[in-house]
Amino acid sequence: MEMSNFGSTTCLLMSSATMNEDYHNEGLSSGYDSNTELNVEMNRKMNFSHWDSWRYNDAESDSDSDISDVDSCISESESEDGAWRAEGAWLREEAWSEEDSSDSESEDDQDSVKYVNVEAVSEAMTLIVDRPDLCDVTFLVGRNSTPVHAVRSIMSTRSRIFFQLILKAVKEASCSNSKKSNFGKKKRAVVSKPLVHISEEGVENFKKLVNYVHTGRIDIHTHDVAELMCLAHRYDLPDLLEICRNFLDTCTSTCAIHSVLDTAKNLQGQDIAQKIVHKMSNRLSMLETKKRQLFRKESSFF
Repeated sequence: MEMSNFGSTTCLLMSSATMNEDYHNEGLSSGYDSNTELNVEMNRKMNFSHWDSWRYNDAESDSDSDISDVDSCISESESEDGAWRAEGAWLREEAWSEEDSSDSESEDDQDSVKYVNVEAVSEAMTLIVDRPDLCDVTFLVGRNSTPVHAVRSIMSTRSRIFFQLILKAVKEASCSNSKKSNFGKKKRAVVSKPLVHISEEGVENFKKLVNYVHTGRIDIHTHDVAELMCLAHRYDLPDLLEICRNFLDTCTSTCAIHSVLDTAKNLQGQDIAQKIVHKMSNRLSMLETKKRQLFRKESSFF
């Protein structure tokens, strides 16, 4: 019996005599007609085993050489890549991403721009209110029916109370114009502006209110803050009401409190005015109490 390495498996190669003897003892045939054919087959297996072992060894050497070649190529490419990056190459992913983001931002900035010029709009609306021919509604304010001109679309959108008053005045104006046209059919009918009568308000403060509705600007003082708060409450202007409340919180001196109280007391029968009187009276009493306490401490010290 002979032993030879076939790849990683150990094979047993038996001689022809031994194989024939085994086959005859077991009553089996070897499958070959003669000993010559059996010898040829045995030689073929031995040659195949030698060839396979040589192929396996050669493959290992080739793979080692290929791996070394690949490693050398990778090392060369890495060294070249390092030198290429060290020289400041511009085809880097970071450079591309930064440039793309900057380009997108610049494109967005170039495509659109947001600009708000509230000051210019406010000045333009101030000019419109001062020009009666540019206005389309007139408020007759006070006992003398002093005219205060305004734009009815702006007044209506800012206050639901003004919307109702202007709508009623427009209907009355349309009725009067239709009657005039019936009396004089040959004459061309002159369309008059709607007139809104507001007799219970002061002229100056109502003008301030109308200007604020158009322009968003208003000057508030201690002598008119109470009346402006009453107007804001009556005509449903919560933003102006909040502005006046914030201004009242700053009125902490004795002079300012007395000025507010004098105006609020003259506005009889209005809930806002009564609340202002109550609030400012409490503030004045607290201020006077602090002054008396401070005076007592100073006098006891001396």
